[in-house]
Amino acid sequence: MTARSLIAACLILLASTAASKAMLPGEFKDVWWPYLRGMKEPLLARGKAKDGDFQFRWTRLPHYGEPVSVRIWRAHGQTYAHAVRLKFYLDYRVGRTTRDQTSRLSDKEAGLLRSYIEDPDFWQPRHEGDRILGGTRWLFELQDSSGYHVLSVFSPVLFLSDQEVGERAYHWTPAQKRIFRREIQVVTLLLRSTRIFPDELTAQE
Repeated sequence: MTARSLIAACLILLASTAASKAMLPGEFKDVWWPYLRGMKEPLLARGKAKDGDFQFRWTRLPHYGEPVSVRIWRAHGQTYAHAVRLKFYLDYRVGRTTRDQTSRLSDKEAGLLRSYIEDPDFWQPRHEGDRILGGTRWLFELQDSSGYHVLSVFSPVLFLSDQEVGERAYHWTPAQKRIFRREIQVVTLLLRSTRIFPDELTAQE
């Protein structure tokens, strides 16, 4: 394991024990950016979008599993989605691209997404409750005409393809699921729109 991979692994474990927040110190540079750079993704923290345009990105960094990122952007009246998956390595080094696709979102999908992410409450950190170590981190980023918004979250329940893991590890109460209802709705919309995981099932909204 390289020094960078060791640092990333430690920060992932540290982040998985912290409540949702805008960002841990050094988290983006040391954890998220190496994978996003490997996906050839742009840095959204710089600059602002023109009025009416935006870029929104969800990145999934599992403790065990393929990193994935879905970026939605609107330009010249059209909304597009770029989804990327990377190969997973146990030492957390950045893997090669296993899936890379770009598609258009319908006006209905784009409108639904914006209704979620334009709610100021979406970007407010909140207590995540008790959970196991490991798990998955989610990063939400938005670049719009007002600037840059970011939220780092320990993953709510979403993927149902691994029944054993789902039954053993995730025992979220209805109250806990309500806390992250918006995040679950957003990610479910992104996965259904892009089919970046065509072999996996997702939870009902």
